[in-house]
Amino acid sequence: MPNGVGSCVPPLFDIAETSGFYAQMSAVLAGFAFTAIVVLQTHPRTRGGPILLGFLTAFVALLLAALTYSVLAGETITNARK
Repeated sequence: MPNGVGSCVPPLFDIAETSGFYAQMSAVLAGFAFTAIVVLQTHPRTRGGPILLGFLTAFVALLLAALTYSVLAGETITNARK
């Protein structure tokens, strides 16, 4: 085949396998952010404020990242999106 068009070369980096690890790391970091939110809410002098908003934003972003990486981890090379 000219110029390797149509050849089936295995990828050097399997993103589906690696994204499972990224999903786990994102979920662990989201757990730490949730713990910080609970600690801030239970302490009487730090209820609310910009710090809480920052941790809440980080928590939501990390949950979405974990969900996205989990979906990507479930894909196979043959059924991958193009």
